[in-house]
Amino acid sequence: MAAYAGMPLGIIIANHAVYGGIASRIDEHTGVLGAAYSIKPRANNISIHPDTKETIKGFHLSRWPELKTLAIKAHNCFPNTFSIGWDLVFTPKGPQILEGNTQRGSRPGFFIGTMNYAKPYTQSLSEHPVNG
Repeated sequence: MAAYAGMPLGIIIANHAVYGGIASRIDEHTGVLGAAYSIKPRANNISIHPDTKETIKGFHLSRWPELKTLAIKAHNCFPNTFSIGWDLVFTPKGPQILEGNTQRGSRPGFFIGTMNYAKPYTQSLSEHPVNG
């Protein structure tokens, strides 16, 4: 499992890094955010949000256990899919699934060098070939 929090910057309406958002890895055991980074423009070790001035690095997601449980339950519904990126959000009704993106992590992404998914991913593909 790998988790990150996506955050928008400036006037963009999406948190996606390709549009200029930033991302912070979430420690999957504690729910604590690491320093954020962006890919456009390339910037690393962003500890304070540039717009809001709120602390990023060290921020604790108090409801992390609920989000983690939801992601695991959702993923267990698709046992033959190696990688699904679950976009989860907090709502007044609690954590909800916004969407799931299959094959997340199948190309170089946010966690290069921090997750060794290449070997299990290629093994999964050989055991469960993708058609078409």
